[in-house]
Amino acid sequence: MSRFISAERQIQGLKILGLLFLTLQLTTACGPPSYPRTDGFGAGIVHGKDVTKKEKPAKSVVALVIQRENGEALCTGSLLAPDLVLTAAHCVDEDPIHVVIVFGLNVKATPKENARIADQFLQNPAWHHPTKKGEGDLALVHFPGGLPAGYEPVQLAPKDTNLAVGTEVLLMGYGVTSGETQQGAGVLREALSQVSEIRSGLEVVTDGHQRNVCFGDSGGPVFLQINRQWVQWGVASAVSNQACNENGIHTNLNGYKNWIQSTSLKMQK
Repeated sequence: MSRFISAERQIQGLKILGLLFLTLQLTTACGPPSYPRTDGFGAGIVHGKDVTKKEKPAKSVVALVIQRENGEALCTGSLLAPDLVLTAAHCVDEDPIHVVIVFGLNVKATPKENARIADQFLQNPAWHHPTKKGEGDLALVHFPGGLPAGYEPVQLAPKDTNLAVGTEVLLMGYGVTSGETQQGAGVLREALSQVSEIRSGLEVVTDGHQRNVCFGDSGGPVFLQINRQWVQWGVASAVSNQACNENGIHTNLNGYKNWIQSTSLKMQK
């Protein structure tokens, strides 16, 4: 069984997607953590569908298993480079013991050789800034070992991308299927949604009444199709209620392109 830890922080009354914590047998500190158990679970994304093939953009989406002293947590991320994952800052709060990047459509079924142990992560400085609460929910995670076959870095949306209300977008993540039942994690799922609100250029809201991100989808990419190609413009950050059936809140990457670029160069030296 699994349980949710609601985020300690709140953004303007919104629930941060937080982390899906799993009751697992932990390995020793000197070894890698085990994979989350997904026995009896379904998949993630509320009212989404299973991703069955490693096709674009799924070739750029990974799961993150975060080991802490009180258990293991699940997040989602996208491949920014062959050794970098882009995810939510709150996924790596509290100095985790290990962060394992899992390359697979099903976390439980993924062989150990398709996992990489991170050696460094950096959060956007706005995330812990005392006067910028809720901003900058982004982190970069570095890992050695290269990419398994079939995976490739994501393509980010250009700066002039128009995210008008009503724009259709694609959500992807490994999270739960319902915030109420607290089940359905570890399998990559996707769903189409629509932009419902633009907030100050730093956050974008999607309509979550029919399909939405939920716990465990934290850090997951949000895509837009331009010229028949899926490009990433956002990262899943928060939901407006515990049931995950109202709004999804996403960090707009356009406001952080300079930080992403400079931090990527710093971490790859």
